[in-house]
Amino acid sequence: MNDRRNVSVPIPKLSPAEAKGLKDYWKVYEARRTEIEAELRHMAGRHPEFKFILQNSSSQQSPGLDGASLEMQRRVIFDQEWEPYIRNLQAQGMRYAEAGLSFHAWLDVVNAFRRSIKPHLFEAYGKSPKRFITAVTSMDRLLDTAMSVIGESYIETKQELIAQQQTSIQRGQMQLAGIINSAMDAIIMIDEDQRITLFNPAAEELFQRFADKVIGQPLTTLIPERQREQHEKDVRAFGLTSSTKRSMGRLGMVFGLRANGEEFPLEVSISKVEVDGKKSFTAIARDLTERKQVEAEIRQLNAGLEQRVKDRTVQLEVANKELEAFAYSVSHDLRAPLRAIDGFSAALLEDYASQLPPDGQGYLERVRNAAQHMAELIDDLLNLSRVTRASLQPDIIDLSAMARVVASALQDMHPERKVRFTIAPDLKAHADAHLLKIALENLLGNAWKFTSKREEARIEFGISARPPRPAPDAGAGGELKTFFVSDNGAGFDMAYVDKLFGAFQRLHAESEFPGSGIGLATVQRIIHRHGGHVWAEGAVDRGATFYFTLP
Repeated sequence: MNDRRNVSVPIPKLSPAEAKGLKDYWKVYEARRTEIEAELRHMAGRHPEFKFILQNSSSQQSPGLDGASLEMQRRVIFDQEWEPYIRNLQAQGMRYAEAGLSFHAWLDVVNAFRRSIKPHLFEAYGKSPKRFITAVTSMDRLLDTAMSVIGESYIETKQELIAQQQTSIQRGQMQLAGIINSAMDAIIMIDEDQRITLFNPAAEELFQRFADKVIGQPLTTLIPERQREQHEKDVRAFGLTSSTKRSMGRLGMVFGLRANGEEFPLEVSISKVEVDGKKSFTAIARDLTERKQVEAEIRQLNAGLEQRVKDRTVQLEVANKELEAFAYSVSHDLRAPLRAIDGFSAALLEDYASQLPPDGQGYLERVRNAAQHMAELIDDLLNLSRVTRASLQPDIIDLSAMARVVASALQDMHPERKVRFTIAPDLKAHADAHLLKIALENLLGNAWKFTSKREEARIEFGISARPPRPAPDAGAGGELKTFFVSDNGAGFDMAYVDKLFGAFQRLHAESEFPGSGIGLATVQRIIHRHGGHVWAEGAVDRGATFYFTLP
């Protein structure tokens, strides 16, 4: 707001009689000030704006005067120092305007002050009518001067505030127009009669109509004829509700109508405002043509996917049946030749050993070992196949008890070994007991095998505090727990960790640690079937740890 301290101030000129009358008025005011303030404060409760004025005014009329204001008035009356006093009145007018107070309220304060002080003036000077009248008229002139200065400042400040508000409104309107005109969505405003009052450029592009051609036209010109009646009803019903916004088309798809007669699907939201008892509505519309096309393509893809899933399921069922037939063939047809090879080789060694040279006997032993190893591989492959195809029968199982059974069996088979098992108590999981026993037999068996060269072997089974890795089965539910089997055995090079869980993948020589290379592949399939994950960490000659997650 502009500073008025440099504006010239009109200085009132008082006659000697008026100057004396002012002094008489001031003496009475100072003597009765407490009573007058009390009366005005009592009146404040009956006037909504009195209280603010009485607490914030610094003019001589107000009972809330501070020492500085009183001193300004005293100098006006006794020393004719008008300029500081008038500057202060101008500042009051500015404050009243900025605070939003009505000037009428200030007049009420002044009139109340006049009514309050006149009886005291009469009591003091009533015996001398001339002196009483002079005191009252001098006081009135002082108050009128104050009101004139305050009023002029008040009006000027109000004009400046109004100009600022108008500028702010114009700026806001320009910003709003810029937002509306640059919006990507169509924005349409209508009045209570559902006639178009605003049509932004995006709406022009969407409906292929110029704004000057549709402004003032019914909104129904943008809607196919079959939906017009219902749309009008929907807008009228919305206008009668207390809601300020809603989505159109809740009972069905809303369509728009282009100038060439083409229909297209719309997503429309509508809001309303009411000003001076008149409602207006704003609709924001978006073309759904591309979205509907994408949705149709997705539905078509889903339908095709469902058919492909059905076809694939049939193929898998056929493959499983073929696999079962193959497993049966392996179980019956391949075992017999292997048993024959092993048996006849053993018979040759027993019956004709004396006729065979040492090299020949060695060859037959190698034939027997190869046949037996082949039989073991066939058994392992059959087990892997059964693990993949077996139906799950999950239940709450005690993994700790299961691990103790496996550890005891290993120790019974090799009582000469010194192995310290550490098995955490009360480890439970929701899984298939048969399959989990196979997994633990493989994991603990591996730890037993790869610690065979340790004088004091250590094998531990427990639960880890580390967060589980994401499971490969996205459909698995429930929180996963991370279990581990660790040992202080031969370990492995982490550079080859990806080979650990592949069938027939070996990181150690057969002569060093015998085995088929199927065990960890079996473990991985069992854990994956339960919606878990399995991984390993290790170092050469420093042991290994195998982690797996279960619900």
